[in-house]
Amino acid sequence: MLSVRPAKGLGGSAAGPRAGVPSASDSASTESKTTTHAARRYLYITMEFCNGATMREVIDNKQLHKDASLTWSLFHQVLEALAYLHGKNVIHRDLKPSNIFL
Repeated sequence: MLSVRPAKGLGGSAAGPRAGVPSASDSASTESKTTTHAARRYLYITMEFCNGATMREVIDNKQLHKDASLTWSLFHQVLEALAYLHGKNVIHRDLKPSNIFL
């Protein structure tokens, strides 16, 4: 499980020439800042078992280059999948043949 925290300098941290010097408005907003920082957010990664070969295995077994129409079909399907994910504002940060299940 990964805990996501705000970066330093964000969310009302005291920075700059007045760092650590409270003002009248600081006391009113201290409670909300404390509550914000006390709340935790988690990033979950959901995975599903996929039975079958990966594109890396098919490439290594020299099966993919024998059929040009299959190669282009798989390429098209990968591009469609990426376009769908990007349309949902999701990025796959580790796209490689061993992560593509056929």
